[in-house]
Amino acid sequence: MRILKKRGLCGGLKRNRMGNKWIFVLLFVFYCYPLWQCYGENLDENKLCEAIYRSEGGDRTNYPYGIKSVSCETKDECRIKCIESVRNNEKRFARHGGKGVEDFIRFMSRRYVYCGFGECQARIDWQKNVKEIYYGRK
Repeated sequence: MRILKKRGLCGGLKRNRMGNKWIFVLLFVFYCYPLWQCYGENLDENKLCEAIYRSEGGDRTNYPYGIKSVSCETKDECRIKCIESVRNNEKRFARHGGKGVEDFIRFMSRRYVYCGFGECQARIDWQKNVKEIYYGRK
């Protein structure tokens, strides 16, 4: 039996005797499942990005949505980068078995607020502000 490589999605995946049926199952589990948030409370990406925008300073800041690592010229470009960041972190969070939005915000703060190893006051404040804005307490 000849082994063929499937190009595109994940580099060089090999076919087995069943064809590519197992590839679609793996893609569903690792790609689609985190996007549907089948764990507890559903995450609203737009609402979370708005909470991040407000907690990072809103209109008063030079870095909308706290995006500093990549260049974005306008507020809309920064919003797109923020949504991409939320989606990527959501996939990582689901892969590690995380549950709930509050834990996701804590997980996300490790990417957004840099203060070395461990918890620092800036990270704790960021989490508190985003949670209060996301849940409508502010």
